[in-house]
Amino acid sequence: MRVAEGVHTVGEVEVISHLKQGLPVVDGRTRDLYENSTIPGARNIPYPDVTTRINELDREQPTIFFCNGPVVGSAGRDGPGCPFGSDQRSGCGVEAYQA
Repeated sequence: MRVAEGVHTVGEVEVISHLKQGLPVVDGRTRDLYENSTIPGARNIPYPDVTTRINELDREQPTIFFCNGPVVGSAGRDGPGCPFGSDQRSGCGVEAYQA
């Protein structure tokens, strides 16, 4: 699946490998959902805040950005307006990770 030009979809194995390499993973869900449950090692930047907080990320490092996946619908997913560059990745959603 390809959500937008330059955004690569990854699965659970790639997320785990990414974290083991010390690379950034961002939970794009709201703070309350993040505090309730997240992928260990992920930091929280809620999706609506990404454009104003983009400088918190190193654009030279591949970053996995995830939300609730298909559960959320288009409002919470990265899409054509995704602010990440060509080496950035989109995760499959926290529910898939927890499964």
